[in-house]
Amino acid sequence: MRAPLADILPRLESPDEGERIQGLIDLVQVAGAPPLDLLFRLASEDPSPGVRYHARRAFAAFRAPGPLPGTAGIPAAHRPPRGSGCPPLGDDGEGGVGQPADEAWHQELAALDPGRRLKAARRAIGEAAPNRLPWLVQALLRESAPDVRAALVAAIGHLGGPAQVEVLAPFLADRDHRVRANAVEALAAIGSDEAIVHLIPLVHDPDHRVQTNAIRALAGVEGTSIPRLLRHLAQEGELWNRDAALHALDVLGVPFALHLLAEMAANDPVERLRDKARAALERHAAAAPRPGLARHLLDALARKN
Repeated sequence: MRAPLADILPRLESPDEGERIQGLIDLVQVAGAPPLDLLFRLASEDPSPGVRYHARRAFAAFRAPGPLPGTAGIPAAHRPPRGSGCPPLGDDGEGGVGQPADEAWHQELAALDPGRRLKAARRAIGEAAPNRLPWLVQALLRESAPDVRAALVAAIGHLGGPAQVEVLAPFLADRDHRVRANAVEALAAIGSDEAIVHLIPLVHDPDHRVQTNAIRALAGVEGTSIPRLLRHLAQEGELWNRDAALHALDVLGVPFALHLLAEMAANDPVERLRDKARAALERHAAAAPRPGLARHLLDALARKN
């Protein structure tokens, strides 16, 4: 029996991470107008990577129903069903997840012993089986052991592609430096515009390995390409790309970045992004020792309004 929307909404605001995730899973099955503003806030600001991922998945489901984020390019027989918290084993009969060897791997991935889960994540890299991506994604979202999270991030980066960027990006903010470092390497290996833009703020990471990985990845991009990528994503990208670009522009704080923030504050079609861009300009204006470019751009915005 499906829960009514009135019962789901309080769970989305719950202090319990599991409650928020379950509320998001239930939400995609409910008819009626979804709370898009709340979904956007959870997807961009919630402290839990799992909540952010499920909120993005719900948002995408309401905009354009289709394969779950992170599973594009994977045969339908290997995808977890929509709305499921944990994917079942399949029975494709072609050496897929229904075969005894892969069933044993799945059991290792779900084992109580973190050492067994770690071996399963590393084995996925060694055997290069892309049909395992959905289970690796689900395992990552519920994993509590930092070393296993780091291995799962590496496995998803190794086996995945651009469709997995939104899965991996939240782990750039993981509390464990090993996870952040592996997330940088994974996104750098994917190498799409969106993946590279996510890495820009990590050049200021307090951990040396994370910072070095980010600098190395960005060194492979022509210097003039960074402004071009940011401009493209800030102005023409999907919602999540624009949000990632906004964060990178805020961190950079150089003149071209401030100008792009002003353009987003004036013209982005999503009010929350316009507000975030304006707030970023306000921070830069307040941090400046004297009125400068950020204050000038804010004054220009005020005159337009």
